[in-house]
Amino acid sequence: MESGRPSSTNHELSHHVSLDIDILAQSVTEELEISNPFSDTWCIYKVPERLRQLNEKAYTPRLVSIGPIHHGKEKLKSMEDHKRMYLKEFIARTKVSVKGFIELIKEKETRLRNCYAETNGCSSEYFIKMILMDAAFVIMLLLKWKHTEFRGSRDSIFNLPYKRVDVRVDICLLENQLPFFILEELCGLSTILGNSPKATLIELTHWFFYEWGSWAVGEYWGTIDFSEVKHLVDFLTIYHRPTKQQPNEELEVQTAPSIKELHQVGVKFVLSSSKNLLGIKFDRNKGRLEIPRLQFVDETEIIIRNMQAF
Repeated sequence: MESGRPSSTNHELSHHVSLDIDILAQSVTEELEISNPFSDTWCIYKVPERLRQLNEKAYTPRLVSIGPIHHGKEKLKSMEDHKRMYLKEFIARTKVSVKGFIELIKEKETRLRNCYAETNGCSSEYFIKMILMDAAFVIMLLLKWKHTEFRGSRDSIFNLPYKRVDVRVDICLLENQLPFFILEELCGLSTILGNSPKATLIELTHWFFYEWGSWAVGEYWGTIDFSEVKHLVDFLTIYHRPTKQQPNEELEVQTAPSIKELHQVGVKFVLSSSKNLLGIKFDRNKGRLEIPRLQFVDETEIIIRNMQAF
């Protein structure tokens, strides 16, 4: 008695007939032609979930989005009007047309996209407009932070309700970054920052962090090479990068002992004059461990967590 089910031979034939190998091959080929799916210039990406689970708020902007990762989120849309205000001011001060800025960003679009782990959901028009708005916002914010005469009475970041604390933290989050080079390029179209936009942007960025406190950056920034700085989080990591030292002998990697264990064997702890968070030095001859002062403010943990994630 027949079951009414197709035989295995007929089943194989039906699949063979319905499958167009040429169309499938073309489809796979098109998927493989994605431009730079894994760029080697990534520097802005989502924080790994294992870190995010420890403190979600430390990696999530509260007020303003910068770049594509958090762009368009409902709770951050209120700052879009502020971005437009800053863009209008930026254009007025630079005396460069909107078209001129758009043409520059379009020329750099591939390089910009390669800095992000993911931008596939953004059309070219959407992406370029977002970069222009966000870059003008960051540049004007840095200018206003140092030069009070740039601040307007209607600016709610520096006047009531004083959003500057939240905004400053937000633009220091790893997921909320713009490539530093595009800030330089946009400033380079005019003399808004003088004849050396890169040097002045570095100076403005240093002031932005220096005013936060010595825990962020100190006074010796002029001796550090920021020529390859990728974004604001990278600025801090470069600043706090430990001085390269050539050990006299090959060191064995060991688990670091606890403070209690070091104290029990006679190690003395001394406050270092270094402003570098990683400027920890051990004097074997004197049995002395020099540790720099770490001043904690409300935002310290957030900044350090984002530096760690980068």
